[in-house]
Amino acid sequence: MPYTLGQAAKATGKSKPAILDAIKSGRLSARRNDKNQWQIDPAELHRVYAPAVQVNDTEHKESRLTGSENALLRQQNDHLKAQLATLESLVADLRRDRNDLSRKLDGEAEERHTAAAELRRLTLLLTHQPGQTPTAHQATPPKVAGFLGRLFGGG
Repeated sequence: MPYTLGQAAKATGKSKPAILDAIKSGRLSARRNDKNQWQIDPAELHRVYAPAVQVNDTEHKESRLTGSENALLRQQNDHLKAQLATLESLVADLRRDRNDLSRKLDGEAEERHTAAAELRRLTLLLTHQPGQTPTAHQATPPKVAGFLGRLFGGG
């Protein structure tokens, strides 16, 4: 649906004379209807002029609200902001706890690995057979593949 001169001015944030000057100079093509009004194709208009920044409809609605409605909305907004801050704090605490637990598990896995190696070494010493000596290769734990291996430091 084509714009009238006034609609084109509102759509671009320009004045009617500015739009008319663009038409008369040939920068903007337009035609006249049977009532001798300018008809401007929106695509043609926005080829020459960028669309005006539209004010958000909620801003218009808020300006029509009563004072008590505005106060209620502000109170609700403040309450939601407080809830958001609480949730952000909770997320930060959970991330910190997760990182602490991960470090603790890494340390425990290393301790288990060390204890298992020591247990193998002591077992070989206690069950010493002539001609066998515990070697570094025998003292290392077998690698465990997959998730458990990664979790407990074996893979």
